[in-house]
Amino acid sequence: MMIAPLPLYTPEHRDGILPIAYFHALARLGLEGLVIVEPATHFMSIGAFGDATKVIDLAYCRDAGIPVMRREVGGGAVLLGPGQVFYNLVVRRDARRVPRKIDDAYRVLSQAPVGVYADVGITARYQPINDLVTESEKKIAGQGAGDIGECFCFVGSILNRFDIALMARALRIDDEAARERVRTAMDANMSWIERERGAPAAPELIAASLARR
Repeated sequence: MMIAPLPLYTPEHRDGILPIAYFHALARLGLEGLVIVEPATHFMSIGAFGDATKVIDLAYCRDAGIPVMRREVGGGAVLLGPGQVFYNLVVRRDARRVPRKIDDAYRVLSQAPVGVYADVGITARYQPINDLVTESEKKIAGQGAGDIGECFCFVGSILNRFDIALMARALRIDDEAARERVRTAMDANMSWIERERGAPAAPELIAASLARR
């Protein structure tokens, strides 16, 4: 049986929480597609089961004009924004032969972003259950997956640049000493393209690689 081509969407409007809202809309409408988009502005996102009042400094985000939204796939609180090229895949499992077991789905679908990093000169590998890591074991991408409506969604981002200081500030942390420890830990355990190779990759090249892979 022939499998229909998967629609590719590269949205023009990229402000606020729109970059992560697109895949939710596709899934709720029962439509398949791959959304590739880099946010124009920062926002905080928390997973389906997280408590935003406990992990995000909502007052700071409100005063700083940083929107906060809950996504319908799992995972913790994360800063999203410029420097991250999203890949949001929305499919019907049976039509696309996506593995039923979630860790198998992650393993299979993660090969695309691993290939994108290879295309920009960075060796990365899949680390169960939902991370990509560099040769030095630093996290270079977090991913999420889950069913929304009748569709299966696999989402993540290629990290071209990442603002650790802003991420640490947007989290709800008791005191500045603890905040600095969190920032230091993220700095030690995360990486991105600009850090790995000394310069960011062209976003359009990342997007083309994602679409191809």
